Amino acid sequence: MKLTDLIGRRVQVWSFTASEDHWDDGRLEDVDEQWVRLKTSDGRTMLFPTRNVRLIKTLDKDEG
Repeated sequence: MKLTDLIGRRVQVWSFTASEDHWDDGRLEDVDEQWVRLKTSDGRTMLFPTRNVRLIKTLDKDEG
């Protein structure tokens, strides 16, 4: 599975800064070599540099 296969699905994005891990939930809007774009439930668009993303976990129940 490619990350682009997760576009449109509910995910949890785990990222890190200099001192801590952090996660955000939302719909994955787009991914490329440099950025991961997430739309949160309150309508915010969040951009994460791919080098800071540690994990993208799907929150949708498996279909089928």
